[in-house]
Amino acid sequence: MKMASSRRVAQWIRQLDSSYTWTRQRAIVQLAASGDMQAWEPLLNCLKHSSHRTRADACGALVTLGGVLAFEPVAARLHEGDRHVREAAALALGRLDDPRAVELLLPLLTDRVHTVRQAACQALAILGDVRAYEHVVRLLQEGDRRVRAAACRTLGHLRRSEEHTSELQSHHPI
Repeated sequence: MKMASSRRVAQWIRQLDSSYTWTRQRAIVQLAASGDMQAWEPLLNCLKHSSHRTRADACGALVTLGGVLAFEPVAARLHEGDRHVREAAALALGRLDDPRAVELLLPLLTDRVHTVRQAACQALAILGDVRAYEHVVRLLQEGDRRVRAAACRTLGHLRRSEEHTSELQSHHPI
């Protein structure tokens, strides 16, 4: 990845203070893609912004920029009042491939908002941790067809993950 010039990074950091959502959003994406860790604190501060869109965008950007460093601040957003932020935090944690995220995502499977339940399913599918299996099975009784469909896809991923793990263990016993 080519590093952005420090002048460009400074410009994008200034744009985080824009009154325009799309300007902030573009700056957040550019800062995440820049790979420049001087963007870390300004992006972290975006998690406190008054705009739910900015807070949501910051979740994904922090994971892109800092990887596992983003775990705690992004995980804290799972309890956010705004559904967009909870969705973004769930999906961002799924991208981290950190097993600690599984226990944090499970309560979102019963969130009052169907899109948050879907995002939690998607994140758990990405993580592929079979501990989520029984929790996701319960969603097959869900009233919302989109959540049921997400649960089916997640169960498929979890089954494949479990089969892969079993196959590895049979070839390489511990």
